[in-house]
This record gives sequence, structure tokens and C-alpha cells, in this order.
Amino acid sequence: MTVTIKGLDALYRKLNKAAAQKTLEAPMQRGVLRFQSRMQEEPPPLSPRQGPVSARTSRRGARAFRRGYRRTGTYRRRWITRISKSGDGLVGKVGNNVAYGPYVGSKQFQAKIHQGRWNTDDQVVKEESPAIVADFAREIDKALAG
Repeated sequence: MTVTIKGLDALYRKLNKAAAQKTLEAPMQRGVLRFQSRMQEEPPPLSPRQGPVSARTSRRGARAFRRGYRRTGTYRRRWITRISKSGDGLVGKVGNNVAYGPYVGSKQFQAKIHQGRWNTDDQVVKEESPAIVADFAREIDKALAG
């Protein structure tokens, strides 16, 4: 998923490449952290009465759930962000480095048991893009006014 910031031409015309990238670093950092924090949100735990919602849950998995599912917090803790320079701009990346991450938070691969409970990448991008774009616009306007 990507959020593209448009209208950077004026910033690069006014400032040199290094100064323009420096101006964009703070909103980029805030943007990737905003996305990351939304992806880390944990839904309330399933009650034992709800049980596993997937018809394909294994018997062993269902037994383990009845014995008491305990969250480890690994998915929430294993998020990483990276900001790198690319050509004339910046690229911010957010990812999760657990093997099962796509089955929890990816719109394309999310398991049925997580659907409607855990945020997906697509959902968070759609919901957070306006605020992220507005943050970039404020920083760009401030740089152009200064």
C-alpha cells in the first residue's frame, strides 16, 4: 500500500534536494509511526463462548483455544519502520517480521478468524492517508513560506 504526496515540485524548486528531503523527513517519520501504531492495535480477546470462528480450525487448535488462548504480543511488538532516500524523494516502509503477519494484518491474506477484528493494511492506509497527506502539506507550506 502506498500514500503518495503530490505537489512537491514547488518545494524542490525553492529548496535544493537535500533541504527538501530534510523538510520531508519529520512528516514521513510521523506518517510511518501513525500507520504502525494503527496496525499494532489489538482487538478485544474472543470470549471462550465465541471460540474459533473459522470452520477450518484444526481440532488441536480448537482444544488449545478452549484451554485458554493467551496472547503473546509478538505481532504487536515486531513492527519495523524504515525511511530511505530514493531519487529526489523519500520512501517510508512499515512491516511486520513475524511469519504469520500477513494472516493477521494483510487485506489480501488475512485469515477468517481475524477478519473484522484486526486492522488491515488497506483499511489503515485508507483511514490515515488524509491525516498523513495534511501533515506533509503543513510542512511543505511552512517551508515555502519561510
